[in-house]
Amino acid sequence: MNVKQIMQTDFLTFKEEDDISKIVGSLIKYKKRNAVVLDNEGSYLGIVSRKKLLGRKYINSKAKNVILKTPIVLEDLDLLTCAKLMHATGIRTLPIERKGKLVGLVKILDLLKELSLELEQAKNKVASLTLAKPGPLKKTDTIAKALAVMIKQK
Repeated sequence: MNVKQIMQTDFLTFKEEDDISKIVGSLIKYKKRNAVVLDNEGSYLGIVSRKKLLGRKYINSKAKNVILKTPIVLEDLDLLTCAKLMHATGIRTLPIERKGKLVGLVKILDLLKELSLELEQAKNKVASLTLAKPGPLKKTDTIAKALAVMIKQK
């Protein structure tokens, strides 16, 4: 699975010269934790977080002064690699790009939820499946092994 499948495509964007008060108001109004900041040409600059903005006083400050610069990842990046990148950088939200255009955000909670589901699925045993065409599997084999056998037999 890759980040394209779990990314959020509904996100707020602001220009680098936008006032912090405007950003905070929109984050609260739309119940968002993060927003993307773009330059005047529409290129990605970074992310602003509601938590950071509410925790400090930014009087008459602009978005460009409070952004968190993050790596941009491609939509076909696998989930485990994305998790490793988030862990290594300490960043909890990453922008997703397709053909040079920002198309979504992946958040650590969504990523962990999906990885957890994948891990649970991998732990399930063949005994919990009903196979149309029995193969060389034992009831105690994992579903991951069953999938590998089915793909090989295909």
